[in-house]
Amino acid sequence: MLYELHLPDSARYLDWVVALQHCLLEGLCQHATQPAHVDEAWVEQCTRALNPDPDWLRRFCGWSRESKSLLELMRRIAGFPPAAKDAVIVALDNDLKVHQAFNAPIHNLIGVTNLDHAHAETIKEFCERFYDPGFDRGYQVPDGNQYIELRRTKYVDEFKNKNEHVQVCPFCDGYPTGIELDHFYPKRQYPYLSCHQLNLVPICHDCNKPGAKHQTPPLTTLTLDQTQDWFLAT
Repeated sequence: MLYELHLPDSARYLDWVVALQHCLLEGLCQHATQPAHVDEAWVEQCTRALNPDPDWLRRFCGWSRESKSLLELMRRIAGFPPAAKDAVIVALDNDLKVHQAFNAPIHNLIGVTNLDHAHAETIKEFCERFYDPGFDRGYQVPDGNQYIELRRTKYVDEFKNKNEHVQVCPFCDGYPTGIELDHFYPKRQYPYLSCHQLNLVPICHDCNKPGAKHQTPPLTTLTLDQTQDWFLAT
């Protein structure tokens, strides 16, 4: 059974997060030629049009996991060869049109399939930082003359309140105990959609744990019929 899910009002703030990710990747791939030049001042200049909070932006540059900060990952991307940088932009621009994936003509996502392993791993790490730890630590999103805090826990609560009419988990049709936020298209394979509002779904804990959906794509990608494996012959 299919269920209509309503996005919370704060979903529009995720558009800013996606725009921040896009802005940085575009700057790193099209304008940054020397990794050493990518520092906090470069990030501030690159994202000026998005009006980020300066204090938050400095903290953002230092977000790290496994001893690798976002700034270090940005420097790695700046050092990509031109062909890899071009591939990143092609996939980024294509995948951010995810709303077309269910419309005709067929619109297939690319993810990191057009990158070699080393470059793909760097892009995955960079984009995943926007979700973890980014979504947990919180974003200061500009809204008029003020900044609005966007955190995962608050977003999940808003999602639940907006969809009280759905009394089951959208993935398994079971009772939605321990609602968590998950990616419809796995972020490891489609990292450019790590914080896209159309790729985040409230599901139950059992569906989100390793061994369930986990990193399995929901559709058969790169085929004319992406839903061909949904129904199996008996």
